[in-house]
Amino acid sequence: MFRNFILKKKLFPLLCLLLPAGIAPGLAAVVSVNSINSKSIGLQFDNLVSAPSAVNVSNYTVFSKGTGILAVTNVVLQSDGMRVALHLNSSVDEFFAVGASNVMGPVIGTNNGVMTGFASEFISVSLGTAGNPSPLGDVFTSNRDSFDVTANGSDIGGTDDHGHFVYEQVIGDFEMATMMTRLDNTDPHAKAGLMVRESLAAGSRSFGIYFTPEAGSREIQMIARTTTDGFAQFFATSVSNAAFSWLRVTRTNNILSAYYGTDGSSWIFAGCISIAISNTLYAGLAATSHTNGHDTTASFNSFGVAGARPGDNVLPTLSVAVFQTTNLIAKWQRTPRDFTVQVSPSLVLPDPTDTNAMPWAFLAVPVFDTSLTGTNAAMPTPGRYMTIPMNLFSNNQIFVRLAKVDRVIPDPISVTAGTIFSQAGGSLKTTAIGPSICGTPVNTASAVAQVGVPILCPAGRKYQFTTSSSGSALQTVIQVRNYPTIGISTCDASFTAGRNKSQVTVTQTDASILAGYTFIAVVTSTSTKPTVTCPIKVTINY
Repeated sequence: MFRNFILKKKLFPLLCLLLPAGIAPGLAAVVSVNSINSKSIGLQFDNLVSAPSAVNVSNYTVFSKGTGILAVTNVVLQSDGMRVALHLNSSVDEFFAVGASNVMGPVIGTNNGVMTGFASEFISVSLGTAGNPSPLGDVFTSNRDSFDVTANGSDIGGTDDHGHFVYEQVIGDFEMATMMTRLDNTDPHAKAGLMVRESLAAGSRSFGIYFTPEAGSREIQMIARTTTDGFAQFFATSVSNAAFSWLRVTRTNNILSAYYGTDGSSWIFAGCISIAISNTLYAGLAATSHTNGHDTTASFNSFGVAGARPGDNVLPTLSVAVFQTTNLIAKWQRTPRDFTVQVSPSLVLPDPTDTNAMPWAFLAVPVFDTSLTGTNAAMPTPGRYMTIPMNLFSNNQIFVRLAKVDRVIPDPISVTAGTIFSQAGGSLKTTAIGPSICGTPVNTASAVAQVGVPILCPAGRKYQFTTSSSGSALQTVIQVRNYPTIGISTCDASFTAGRNKSQVTVTQTDASILAGYTFIAVVTSTSTKPTVTCPIKVTINY
């Protein structure tokens, strides 16, 4: 039995994990890649790497769907010794893969590997007028929610803004938050934080909350320009003697509100203002050096824009393209926000005390996109397709609906295909852990988990669960568990505890299992920081 459902908004809550503050020398593996500039890619290792091997262009290979192999023209090692910027001879397409080999660390040995990436949904642009900022700003990112923004420009404020902006368009009500971890004190009035704008013109109406050195007092300032080309003013009292902190902005109708906090979940209201502003806005990260010609760099972690975004109101229609006794092929059109399939054996909600009875589960099988693979006789019209086995459930009926996820990487595109689930709130504190996880002593009061995540893996396939962090400094260990019936070890076998990634490979042998997966992150007992606060992403590769 087949039913067609459209899920208007489905956010998939995950747990939290942070990068380690200091990692002992050893083998270096590629753990994340990102591209916000089509001719450059940021690549992050899970250990220290060093020149000359880390900046040798011949040690990197970039494959882009639709273009093929791209030449790496220059490599720049970042100051933390774990990230590099790859500069290319031409632009990458939406999906790409980066391979690293022979990149050495402080000790002899390599373990670099290949990582699939996709172009960021955020856009990088300099704000201002001719010659201000000069030179223009830039942004480095190797993880899709962490950004180092290098900015010039005379100020954010006055009658026009001069600096650098990393943004995406938003429609209607929304919220966004980020953790600031760095702002170089190039000028007492340098600024960096969250900004909302009506346009990209220098004198646009705007709203923001910013961190600034402010002549040594380290302030959080709230600034708004309520009329185009008007003078920007403080709309709330500045917070003095402020440490780097989480910043948050929300919009409800025409009310724009600013908040700050220490953990990304508990917020202190800083102020709000009512502006009869456009329904479509530009929202993101902004920075200015306040001294044109003198760069400053601001670092942001765990940045994401939630709520109504461009394309969120474009909902795909799920249909049956092919029906057979053994399989059905579901079809939907791709929209600006990605969707994938969830399945259920029944529309009757299960007993809430039964942790293995999930009403809907994400179906972990490949998605084919004919815009990448081309149409054929079975799939004559463009769209996204998934082949769904009819024997998933013992009652021989199946209900199907679409659910929003962070990104679907189609198969085949000559890079690793899979599904990346949305980053969202809703992590659950738990104390259901021992004094150690995977042989590593942990701080049992710091565990963060998402329990009972419903993911269905059909039999006869191999799946790789990868957890990848958001990019701040914290020594952690991660565990994936609660699936004894398919015989998987509860600890990752491929990655060392305390690094920013855990990976478990699964061979599913029982087609009838519909059970929840539990992901746990916990701070090690040797960490200097007490709690986990940053989201991670969970990727399932097929």
